Amino acid sequence: MQIQENISLITFHTFKLPVNAQYFIKVDTLDVLKDALSFAKQNALRILVLGEGSNVIFCDNFPGLVIKIALQGQTLVAETEQYYQLKANAGENWHNLVCDCLRKNYFGLENLTLIPGTVGAAPVQNIGAYGVELADVFHSLTAVHRETLESIVFSKSDCQFGYRDSVFKQQLREQFVITSVTLNLYKDPVLETSYAGLNKKLRELNQTITPKLIFEVVSQLRQQKLPDPQVLANVGSFFKNPIISVEQFARLSVNYPDMSHFRGPSGQVKISAAWLIEKSGLKGYEKNHVSITKQHALVLANDGKATPKSLFEMIDYIQTTILEKFQISLEVEPFIYP
Repeated sequence: MQIQENISLITFHTFKLPVNAQYFIKVDTLDVLKDALSFAKQNALRILVLGEGSNVIFCDNFPGLVIKIALQGQTLVAETEQYYQLKANAGENWHNLVCDCLRKNYFGLENLTLIPGTVGAAPVQNIGAYGVELADVFHSLTAVHRETLESIVFSKSDCQFGYRDSVFKQQLREQFVITSVTLNLYKDPVLETSYAGLNKKLRELNQTITPKLIFEVVSQLRQQKLPDPQVLANVGSFFKNPIISVEQFARLSVNYPDMSHFRGPSGQVKISAAWLIEKSGLKGYEKNHVSITKQHALVLANDGKATPKSLFEMIDYIQTTILEKFQISLEVEPFIYP
C-alpha cells in the first residue's frame, strides 16, 4: 500500500483549484481499498473518495485521506429475455461504459453519454440527462462499509433515488465506498425522446430514430452547451434546478410568463436554474478568474487562476441575486469539501 503525503489535488478534480490532500492513495483492488480504510481508521483520518473529481469542489486543503478509486472491469453477470445485466467496477469511466454498451447493443444509456465521472459516482448523484436517469436502468450496487470493511449489496429501493439524489448522497454518504454497479440494459431499443431539446433536434434531422442516433445527437447537444473540462476547468452543471410549489410558480408567472419550467414532484414545479441565472443578466459574468460561461448559464469555469475564495464569492453572488429577484434559493449541485 503506497500512501503519499501532502499531494496536490489540482489534477484530480476538474475545477482544478490549488488545494492539497494530507494523505493520498490510488486503489485498484478491493484489498488495497480495505487497507486504506484501515489506515484511515487507525489514524482517525477523514476520508474523501474520489472518482474523476467531476462533481467535487474544494474550499480548502483536505485534512485527511483522499482515496482515488481506480477499480476497473466489466462483467456480464446475467441475461433475461428483456435485459443484459452488466456489472461495472466503480473506477470505470462512465462515458466509456456508455460507448462500450452501445457497441455491444446493450441499450438504455444513450441519453447519458458524455456525462463526466466514474461508474461508482453515478448512483451517488443519480446522474441524469435528456429524459433518462441512472435509476431507470439500475439493478444494484456493491459497497464496502468503511468501518467493518464488509461488502454489502444495495438494491434499487435501498438506494432511495431521487432527483440528483440517493441515500449515498445523504445519510450513508460517510459510511460506504461504492465498488461496483450492476445495470439492467435492454436487448431491444427503448427510445426516450421526450426531452424538448433532444426531440426538437431529432425532428429537424428527420431520420429513423435509433439508439446510435440518440447517442450522436445528445453528444452534439452536450458539446455545444458544456465546455470540455480538459480545456476549460469546470464541473458541469453547478446548481440544481430548484423545485417550488405550484402556488409560488403561479405568483412568479404573473411577472415572468416565459419562466422555463418542468413537471416536478406531485404538487410542485421544477424551475430551470439556467433560465433564472440568464434572466438575471448573469450569463457571461466573470470576476477574479471565475466565470459563468457564455455557453451555458449553469456552468461556472476557472480560467486557471481561480482560488477557493474567488469561487465561493461567485457562488454567493449568484445565489443572492437569484434569491432577491425571484425569492428562489439555488442549491449547489457538486459536493463541497472539506
